[in-house]
Amino acid sequence: MSSVLLWEKFGSDVQVNVPLARPRASWLLLLHVLVAMALIAAVGRPAIPGAAGSSGRLIVVIDHSASMNARDGVRGEERVTRLEEAKDRALEAVRRAASASASIGVVSFAATAQVVRELSSDAALAAQAIRGVRATDQPGDLRAASEVVRAVLSSLPETDVGGVDVLLFSDGVFGASSDEPPAVGMRLVRVGAVGGHENLGVVALAARRVESDRDAVEVFARVQNAAREPRVTPVSLSLSGRAVESRSVTVPSASADGPGEAAVTFVCRPSGREVATVSLGVDEARDLLASDNSASLLVRGFRPPRVLLVSRGATAGAALDGAGDGPVRWASLLLRDVLEELRLGELRRVSIGAYEELVTTNQMRFVDAVIFEDVTPRESPSVPSLSINAGVPELRLAAAAGDGSETGRPVLSWVRSHPLLQFITLDGVVVSRSRAVVGVTEGFVPIARGESGPLVMVRDTPDEPRRIVLTFDLADSNWAVEPGFAIFLNATVAWMTSTGTGDAAISWTTTDPVTVEVAGAAEVEFERIGRDSDEPRLRARAAGGRAALGVLERAGVYVGAGESGGAAVDPVAVNLLNALESGVGSSDTIVVGNRSVAGAASSAGLLEVWWWFLLAALLLLLLEWLVFARSASR
Repeated sequence: MSSVLLWEKFGSDVQVNVPLARPRASWLLLLHVLVAMALIAAVGRPAIPGAAGSSGRLIVVIDHSASMNARDGVRGEERVTRLEEAKDRALEAVRRAASASASIGVVSFAATAQVVRELSSDAALAAQAIRGVRATDQPGDLRAASEVVRAVLSSLPETDVGGVDVLLFSDGVFGASSDEPPAVGMRLVRVGAVGGHENLGVVALAARRVESDRDAVEVFARVQNAAREPRVTPVSLSLSGRAVESRSVTVPSASADGPGEAAVTFVCRPSGREVATVSLGVDEARDLLASDNSASLLVRGFRPPRVLLVSRGATAGAALDGAGDGPVRWASLLLRDVLEELRLGELRRVSIGAYEELVTTNQMRFVDAVIFEDVTPRESPSVPSLSINAGVPELRLAAAAGDGSETGRPVLSWVRSHPLLQFITLDGVVVSRSRAVVGVTEGFVPIARGESGPLVMVRDTPDEPRRIVLTFDLADSNWAVEPGFAIFLNATVAWMTSTGTGDAAISWTTTDPVTVEVAGAAEVEFERIGRDSDEPRLRARAAGGRAALGVLERAGVYVGAGESGGAAVDPVAVNLLNALESGVGSSDTIVVGNRSVAGAASSAGLLEVWWWFLLAALLLLLLEWLVFARSASR
């Protein structure tokens, strides 16, 4: 300011002459107030909608998860998917950025995120990358997108990070959000309508074998309604295209707690391996999402169980004759002889290392039960198991005391009503030594006891694989040579494999890596039933009777194509089964870390105009000097 002395003089004149009079107007005071207001506004860094990428760099982030296939997008008067609307608006942002000579990068994400176009000044290539983003039926993971955007920003010089616009084109509905703050300059450009949405979808599907009738399979489905009114819909079950049953189901309306849900159960009798499909009879003109209108499972008629025997010193693929085993104990040979006589569907013997590899490569779904002989796994199998002289991660055993030369002690008691023991007697069985249980045994109960503690323990709890643990070595007992041991082993295999989805059906979701069994083929080829015209076929090499197809992003039933169209491969059922995506919601804000990112009505970027206010303050100061000089000269 040039001077404030005139303020004091002006104020004192008013106070002496008229204490309560209204102050007289002063151009000088008004200019001072305007200068102060302009400086305060400049410090606040105001911005207005401007050209996207006006900051010099633009990162376009496109959500192509399952809900983006909902058909409530807008393209003029035409009804399109949210993804198509997102692409249109992203292309508009790219055109604005190109006019401002900005560098443009493109990131797409669903369950995972990827950079589809690095930062470049070539707007044509960025537009091509946006048009090439394909629809998926995967859930959206905002955390994955945030991590990729941060990786792109970290590659820039630190002084340039603040000059990047990040536009997220999405419907704004995600599950777990990122723990990190949002990327610099991130703004949500929402697509899709806000409010109630018309959509029915199958969000859960499972199957299990009926214990009293092993040829029958129960199929369970849960149907979700995202609309604000109840819906009555036909729900049908088919086997390999043949109608089995159909019924009308009323699904409650959505509420403040979430979408409405209804459960339905079917019973079918598959002959061999067949695809069971649960379908909804929806009004396609009103229903927004098509990928959740049906879900499928590969169900199987009853077949002998497949058992994996994990032994110490065994090698993968070794024959069941002790080859490559070193010294073979008589108890191990008796165990294998009994298992071979049970006429199992498949009996494979592997080492503990080979077992861990099967777990890592997600191939345990091709096994119905595991028997551990003298080895304890690092990770419990996803299928039922029997452990002989070994524990499991849920139940640890101490080392056996003594050298096994002790006199055998009889079994004191056993639960005669248990399915494993109801057809045998343990009166003549003796055990010379056993291993004590260490730590918590939650869920495990003893069904046979000796003088030193539990001899046989089982766990049979809902939603968990059944576990049986023998706390003694067969070589330290006479049980292996008793007729009751073969009966026990047969009852154990039947008890372990009689229930559960692993025996009755198999399916994958759009985020699971798919591995299939292959018979007599070096390469397999699949195509999705009803696939898009430009959707490529899937090809994979087969090794060891298995072929890895990777993660299949589109829901549906995949069948063998070309030379794989015969009996060499089974169909593959891939489902969405995601309540959040089937809810097809939309939101104007997203939460990233502890901050909310607001949506924008336009994809235009924000143009900072603080320097306009700074320039205005300088001009007002110049004018103030002129007014002061004129006043002082009078």
